[in-house]
Amino acid sequence: MDLPSLLSINRLKWGPRSLDDLHEVLEIIQSRHPNVPIVGAGFSFGGLCLQSYAGSPANHKSKLLKAAVSFSGCFDPEFIYTEGVLRHRLMPYDLGLSLSVVNDMKPHFELMGKHLGTDLGKVLIGSRSMEAYHNAITIQAMGISSTVEYWLMMGQFHRQLMRSINVPVLSLLADDDPLIPPKVSAGAVESITQSDGAILVQTKRGGHAGFFEYSTGECYADRVALDFLNACCRRCVV
Repeated sequence: MDLPSLLSINRLKWGPRSLDDLHEVLEIIQSRHPNVPIVGAGFSFGGLCLQSYAGSPANHKSKLLKAAVSFSGCFDPEFIYTEGVLRHRLMPYDLGLSLSVVNDMKPHFELMGKHLGTDLGKVLIGSRSMEAYHNAITIQAMGISSTVEYWLMMGQFHRQLMRSINVPVLSLLADDDPLIPPKVSAGAVESITQSDGAILVQTKRGGHAGFFEYSTGECYADRVALDFLNACCRRCVV
């Protein structure tokens, strides 16, 4: 099946209010390893999606994800946009991220452009922001009106799911995270602390998805994730 057909068929699996793609991946993993419980760790947006999936109706029903750790994933996508975090506070980060995404997607521009009815190479040449990328591809593929609508829908979706987490989830958030200032994390923090399964740990230092030892400079994220997930396994949570 070619890419345009996949884009059309899977339109509903790729959107601000869907984690169907993550659910599909977990189903594939479980089918290949039917006797092994699935646990996971995610960083930044990956952490947000993982902890939100833990509270999703799909996971409540399937019980595929048994436990998870999220690093720097407790944020509200809506406020990343409305507070201008990328556009004003972290323009170099936005520039680097957009250039990386465009470069990764460039081999698919011709097929995607035919499906969307535009020349993505011309539209995105010299792109300097993720907003330009979303305007050219994301909102066109999803059939929504604007990037504002995209972020609003995503924020509401994730806040709702975080309140419904009912499996063990450890979520770490650093006070000095430049991408997630208090205004960006407030709604997510309020939501996740209402859940039955999540533990939120806020550290003084850690940056965005770094979590380095202040004295040695060594990253401790892997140890935290393994300790938590192993504890879940030992206590027969999974």
